[in-house]
Amino acid sequence: MKALILVLFVITSSLTAQVSIQNENAPISLGRYVWGDPEYSLLNTNDKLILIGSNSAKKIEIINEFLDWAEVNVNNSNIDYMRDISLTEIVSYGLAKRKFSLGYMQLTHSLNCHGTTLFYQGYLDVKRYVSASEINYFIQNYCNEIEDPEMNDIGVSYARKSPFHSFTFIGKNIIFQKKSVQKTDPFTFALKPNQKNEFKYYRCSYRPEDCDDKDVKAFDDKVSKIERKLERMVNFGEDIGLRSVYLDESILLKKTKLYLQDRGCKVKYGALMMKLDSIVDFLDSIQGMGFYRERDSLIFRESPL
Repeated sequence: MKALILVLFVITSSLTAQVSIQNENAPISLGRYVWGDPEYSLLNTNDKLILIGSNSAKKIEIINEFLDWAEVNVNNSNIDYMRDISLTEIVSYGLAKRKFSLGYMQLTHSLNCHGTTLFYQGYLDVKRYVSASEINYFIQNYCNEIEDPEMNDIGVSYARKSPFHSFTFIGKNIIFQKKSVQKTDPFTFALKPNQKNEFKYYRCSYRPEDCDDKDVKAFDDKVSKIERKLERMVNFGEDIGLRSVYLDESILLKKTKLYLQDRGCKVKYGALMMKLDSIVDFLDSIQGMGFYRERDSLIFRESPL
Protein backbone atom coordinates (compact mmCIF):
# COMPACT_ATOMS: atom_id res chain seq x y z
CA MET A 1 0.00 0.00 0.00
CA LYS A 2 1.34 3.41 -0.90
CA ALA A 3 0.72 6.39 1.36
CA LEU A 4 0.68 9.62 -0.58
CA ILE A 5 2.62 12.20 1.42
CA LEU A 6 2.97 15.05 -1.01
CA VAL A 7 1.14 16.35 -4.03
CA LEU A 8 2.58 19.11 -6.16
CA PHE A 9 0.84 21.27 -8.65
CA VAL A 10 3.12 22.69 -11.28
CA ILE A 11 1.51 25.32 -13.45
CA THR A 12 2.97 26.00 -16.86
CA SER A 13 1.07 28.52 -19.01
CA SER A 14 -2.46 27.05 -19.28
CA LEU A 15 -1.45 23.52 -18.27
CA THR A 16 -1.61 22.18 -14.71
CA ALA A 17 0.43 19.01 -14.09
CA GLN A 18 0.27 16.88 -10.94
CA VAL A 19 3.53 15.37 -9.69
CA SER A 20 3.78 13.24 -6.56
CA ILE A 21 6.49 11.86 -4.32
CA GLN A 22 5.33 8.68 -2.63
CA ASN A 23 6.42 6.49 0.26
CA GLU A 24 6.71 2.79 -0.51
CA ASN A 25 5.58 0.33 2.18
CA ALA A 26 6.09 -2.85 0.16
CA PRO A 27 9.27 -4.81 0.97
CA ILE A 28 12.07 -4.32 -1.57
CA SER A 29 14.97 -6.69 -2.25
CA LEU A 30 18.23 -4.99 -1.28
CA GLY A 31 20.11 -7.10 -3.82
CA ARG A 32 19.38 -4.66 -6.65
CA TYR A 33 21.36 -1.64 -5.53
CA VAL A 34 22.28 0.84 -8.23
CA TRP A 35 24.89 2.33 -5.94
CA GLY A 36 25.33 3.39 -2.34
CA ASP A 37 25.20 1.43 0.91
CA PRO A 38 22.47 0.45 3.42
CA GLU A 39 22.20 4.14 4.43
CA TYR A 40 21.03 5.22 0.98
CA SER A 41 20.48 3.46 -2.35
CA LEU A 42 18.56 3.96 -5.55
CA LEU A 43 17.08 0.94 -7.26
CA ASN A 44 14.81 -0.04 -10.10
CA THR A 45 12.13 -2.55 -9.23
CA ASN A 46 9.06 -3.37 -11.34
CA ASP A 47 9.79 -0.32 -13.53
CA LYS A 48 9.64 1.99 -10.53
CA LEU A 49 12.51 4.13 -9.32
CA ILE A 50 12.78 3.72 -5.54
CA LEU A 51 15.00 5.62 -3.10
CA ILE A 52 15.70 3.62 0.08
CA GLY A 53 17.82 3.85 3.21
CA SER A 54 18.17 5.91 6.40
CA ASN A 55 20.54 8.69 5.28
CA SER A 56 18.12 11.63 5.04
CA ALA A 57 20.76 14.13 3.91
CA LYS A 58 21.77 11.96 0.98
CA LYS A 59 18.14 11.30 0.09
CA ILE A 60 17.47 15.05 -0.02
CA GLU A 61 20.48 15.50 -2.31
CA ILE A 62 19.28 12.79 -4.69
CA ILE A 63 15.68 14.05 -4.78
CA ASN A 64 16.85 17.62 -5.43
CA GLU A 65 19.00 16.37 -8.31
CA PHE A 66 16.00 14.79 -10.00
CA LEU A 67 13.77 17.79 -9.26
CA ASP A 68 16.33 20.12 -10.87
CA TRP A 69 16.52 17.86 -13.93
CA ALA A 70 12.70 17.73 -14.17
CA GLU A 71 12.52 21.51 -13.56
CA VAL A 72 10.10 21.09 -10.67
CA ASN A 73 9.94 23.25 -7.54
CA VAL A 74 8.68 21.47 -4.41
CA ASN A 75 8.71 21.92 -0.65
CA ASN A 76 10.43 18.81 0.72
CA SER A 77 9.70 19.53 4.38
CA ASN A 78 6.72 17.15 4.55
CA ILE A 79 8.58 14.08 3.28
CA ASP A 80 9.37 11.27 5.70
CA TYR A 81 12.94 10.56 4.61
CA MET A 82 13.24 7.52 6.89
CA ARG A 83 10.90 5.61 4.60
CA ASP A 84 11.32 4.42 1.00
CA ILE A 85 10.41 7.03 -1.62
CA SER A 86 9.27 6.60 -5.23
CA LEU A 87 10.73 9.02 -7.79
CA THR A 88 8.90 7.46 -10.76
CA GLU A 89 6.40 10.31 -11.12
CA ILE A 90 9.16 12.93 -11.10
CA VAL A 91 11.07 11.05 -13.81
CA SER A 92 7.91 10.68 -15.92
CA TYR A 93 7.20 14.40 -15.61
CA GLY A 94 10.76 15.36 -16.58
CA LEU A 95 10.64 13.11 -19.65
CA ALA A 96 7.25 14.52 -20.67
CA LYS A 97 8.77 18.01 -20.73
CA ARG A 98 11.27 16.60 -23.23
CA LYS A 99 8.41 15.17 -25.35
CA PHE A 100 8.85 11.56 -24.24
CA SER A 101 6.19 9.38 -22.66
CA LEU A 102 7.55 6.69 -20.36
CA GLY A 103 6.33 3.30 -21.58
CA TYR A 104 5.01 4.62 -24.92
CA MET A 105 5.22 2.17 -27.85
CA GLN A 106 5.10 3.28 -31.49
CA LEU A 107 2.80 2.07 -34.26
CA THR A 108 5.64 0.63 -36.35
CA HIS A 109 9.22 -0.56 -36.08
CA SER A 110 11.00 2.74 -36.67
CA LEU A 111 12.51 4.81 -33.88
CA ASN A 112 15.67 3.24 -32.44
CA CYS A 113 18.05 3.93 -29.55
CA HIS A 114 20.20 6.40 -31.53
CA GLY A 115 17.13 8.34 -32.68
CA THR A 116 15.95 8.56 -29.07
CA THR A 117 19.36 9.82 -27.96
CA LEU A 118 19.64 12.50 -30.65
CA PHE A 119 16.05 13.73 -30.17
CA TYR A 120 16.74 14.10 -26.43
CA GLN A 121 19.89 16.11 -27.26
CA GLY A 122 17.85 18.50 -29.42
CA TYR A 123 19.60 17.44 -32.62
CA LEU A 124 16.45 16.08 -34.29
CA ASP A 125 13.16 17.90 -34.87
CA VAL A 126 11.25 14.62 -35.25
CA LYS A 127 11.58 11.21 -33.64
CA ARG A 128 12.97 8.89 -36.33
CA TYR A 129 15.42 6.11 -37.08
CA VAL A 130 19.09 7.16 -36.87
CA SER A 131 21.91 5.13 -38.40
CA ALA A 132 25.23 4.37 -36.72
CA SER A 133 26.90 6.73 -39.20
CA GLU A 134 24.67 9.64 -38.24
CA ILE A 135 25.12 9.35 -34.48
CA ASN A 136 28.85 8.89 -35.06
CA TYR A 137 28.88 12.17 -37.02
CA PHE A 138 27.04 13.87 -34.15
CA ILE A 139 29.57 12.57 -31.62
CA GLN A 140 32.54 13.67 -33.72
CA ASN A 141 31.23 17.22 -34.17
CA TYR A 142 29.37 18.03 -30.97
CA CYS A 143 30.68 15.80 -28.16
CA ASN A 144 33.75 15.28 -25.96
CA GLU A 145 34.59 11.95 -24.36
CA ILE A 146 34.44 11.95 -20.54
CA GLU A 147 35.12 9.49 -17.71
CA ASP A 148 32.34 10.29 -15.20
CA PRO A 149 28.95 10.91 -16.87
CA GLU A 150 26.37 13.20 -15.31
CA MET A 151 22.80 14.17 -16.16
CA ASN A 152 22.14 14.65 -19.89
CA ASP A 153 25.44 13.01 -20.91
CA ILE A 154 25.23 10.03 -23.28
CA GLY A 155 26.63 6.51 -23.25
CA VAL A 156 27.53 4.54 -26.37
CA SER A 157 28.53 0.92 -26.89
CA TYR A 158 30.47 -0.04 -30.01
CA ALA A 159 30.64 -3.07 -32.29
CA ARG A 160 33.59 -3.11 -34.69
CA LYS A 161 34.16 0.59 -33.95
CA SER A 162 30.59 1.43 -35.01
CA PRO A 163 27.97 2.74 -32.51
CA PHE A 164 25.74 -0.19 -31.55
CA HIS A 165 23.61 1.15 -28.70
CA SER A 166 23.19 4.55 -27.06
CA PHE A 167 21.37 6.04 -24.08
CA THR A 168 21.09 9.24 -22.04
CA PHE A 169 21.84 9.77 -18.35
CA ILE A 170 18.92 11.25 -16.42
CA GLY A 171 20.69 10.70 -13.10
CA LYS A 172 24.16 9.77 -11.96
CA ASN A 173 23.34 6.08 -12.26
CA ILE A 174 20.02 6.07 -14.14
CA ILE A 175 19.73 6.04 -17.92
CA PHE A 176 16.91 6.69 -20.38
CA GLN A 177 16.74 4.64 -23.56
CA LYS A 178 14.80 2.78 -26.23
CA LYS A 179 16.27 -0.72 -26.29
CA SER A 180 15.82 -1.39 -30.01
CA VAL A 181 14.04 -0.35 -33.21
CA GLN A 182 11.13 -2.69 -32.45
CA LYS A 183 7.75 -1.08 -31.80
CA THR A 184 7.30 -3.36 -28.76
CA ASP A 185 10.28 -1.73 -27.02
CA PRO A 186 8.97 1.39 -25.23
CA PHE A 187 10.85 4.37 -23.83
CA THR A 188 12.16 3.29 -20.46
CA PHE A 189 14.74 3.97 -17.76
CA ALA A 190 17.27 1.45 -16.53
CA LEU A 191 20.24 1.17 -14.25
CA LYS A 192 23.63 2.35 -15.46
CA PRO A 193 25.40 -0.68 -17.01
CA ASN A 194 28.25 -2.15 -15.00
CA GLN A 195 30.29 -3.13 -18.07
CA LYS A 196 32.43 0.02 -17.91
CA ASN A 197 34.91 -1.10 -20.56
CA GLU A 198 32.13 -1.77 -23.07
CA PHE A 199 30.85 1.81 -23.12
CA LYS A 200 32.18 5.27 -23.88
CA TYR A 201 30.64 8.35 -22.33
CA TYR A 202 30.24 11.76 -23.94
CA ARG A 203 29.20 15.28 -22.98
CA CYS A 204 27.56 16.96 -25.94
CA SER A 205 26.65 20.54 -26.77
CA TYR A 206 24.64 20.91 -29.95
CA ARG A 207 24.69 24.30 -31.62
CA PRO A 208 23.33 24.51 -35.17
CA GLU A 209 25.95 25.95 -37.49
CA ASP A 210 25.14 29.45 -38.71
CA CYS A 211 24.80 29.16 -42.46
CA ASP A 212 24.01 31.94 -44.92
CA ASP A 213 24.38 29.77 -48.02
CA LYS A 214 20.95 29.88 -49.67
CA ASP A 215 21.52 26.57 -51.46
CA VAL A 216 22.36 24.77 -48.19
CA LYS A 217 19.30 26.34 -46.56
CA ALA A 218 17.13 25.09 -49.42
CA PHE A 219 18.72 21.67 -49.03
CA ASP A 220 17.89 21.76 -45.31
CA ASP A 221 14.24 22.58 -46.06
CA LYS A 222 13.93 19.62 -48.44
CA VAL A 223 15.47 17.19 -45.94
CA SER A 224 13.11 18.49 -43.23
CA LYS A 225 10.10 17.91 -45.47
CA ILE A 226 11.15 14.30 -46.03
CA GLU A 227 11.62 13.86 -42.26
CA ARG A 228 8.08 15.11 -41.65
CA LYS A 229 6.67 12.73 -44.26
CA LEU A 230 8.55 9.86 -42.65
CA GLU A 231 7.28 10.86 -39.20
CA ARG A 232 3.67 10.79 -40.37
CA MET A 233 4.20 7.47 -42.12
CA VAL A 234 5.72 5.59 -39.17
CA ASN A 235 3.60 7.18 -36.43
CA PHE A 236 0.21 7.33 -38.13
CA GLY A 237 0.52 4.94 -41.08
CA GLU A 238 0.02 7.77 -43.58
CA ASP A 239 1.09 7.15 -47.19
CA ILE A 240 2.79 3.84 -46.35
CA GLY A 241 2.44 2.91 -50.02
CA LEU A 242 4.63 5.87 -50.99
CA ARG A 243 7.71 4.59 -49.16
CA SER A 244 9.44 3.75 -52.47
CA VAL A 245 8.68 7.27 -53.72
CA TYR A 246 10.23 8.77 -50.58
CA LEU A 247 13.24 6.49 -51.01
CA ASP A 248 13.80 7.60 -54.62
CA GLU A 249 13.30 11.21 -53.57
CA SER A 250 15.92 10.88 -50.82
CA ILE A 251 18.48 9.15 -53.04
CA LEU A 252 18.01 11.75 -55.80
CA LEU A 253 18.37 14.57 -53.29
CA LYS A 254 21.70 13.15 -52.09
CA LYS A 255 23.02 12.88 -55.64
CA THR A 256 21.93 16.33 -56.74
CA LYS A 257 23.40 18.05 -53.67
CA LEU A 258 26.87 16.52 -53.82
CA TYR A 259 28.13 19.73 -55.42
CA LEU A 260 27.57 21.55 -52.11
CA GLN A 261 30.35 19.62 -50.37
CA ASP A 262 33.00 22.16 -51.41
CA ARG A 263 30.95 25.16 -50.28
CA GLY A 264 30.76 26.71 -46.84
CA CYS A 265 28.67 25.36 -43.95
CA LYS A 266 30.57 22.06 -44.07
CA VAL A 267 29.29 20.76 -40.70
CA LYS A 268 25.70 21.66 -41.60
CA TYR A 269 26.07 20.05 -45.03
CA GLY A 270 27.58 16.92 -43.52
CA ALA A 271 24.76 16.66 -40.99
CA LEU A 272 22.16 16.87 -43.76
CA MET A 273 23.89 14.14 -45.77
CA MET A 274 24.01 11.94 -42.65
CA LYS A 275 20.29 12.53 -42.10
CA LEU A 276 19.61 11.40 -45.63
CA ASP A 277 21.79 8.33 -45.05
CA SER A 278 19.58 7.38 -42.10
CA ILE A 279 16.40 7.98 -44.08
CA VAL A 280 17.62 5.99 -47.08
CA ASP A 281 18.81 3.18 -44.78
CA PHE A 282 15.42 3.05 -43.11
CA LEU A 283 13.29 3.31 -46.26
CA ASP A 284 15.44 0.79 -48.08
CA SER A 285 14.76 -1.72 -45.30
CA ILE A 286 11.14 -1.02 -44.46
CA GLN A 287 8.49 -3.38 -45.78
CA GLY A 288 4.75 -3.08 -45.29
CA MET A 289 3.80 -1.41 -42.02
CA GLY A 290 7.33 -0.92 -40.77
CA PHE A 291 8.68 -4.48 -40.92
CA TYR A 292 12.14 -5.37 -42.17
CA ARG A 293 13.51 -7.96 -44.56
CA GLU A 294 15.41 -10.94 -43.18
CA ARG A 295 18.75 -9.51 -44.30
CA ASP A 296 18.22 -6.68 -41.84
CA SER A 297 17.48 -8.96 -38.89
CA LEU A 298 20.59 -7.69 -37.06
CA ILE A 299 18.71 -4.45 -36.51
CA PHE A 300 16.50 -6.34 -34.06
CA ARG A 301 19.28 -7.42 -31.71
CA GLU A 302 18.54 -6.29 -28.20
CA SER A 303 20.69 -3.74 -26.47
CA PRO A 304 23.18 -5.18 -23.96
CA LEU A 305 21.39 -3.49 -21.04
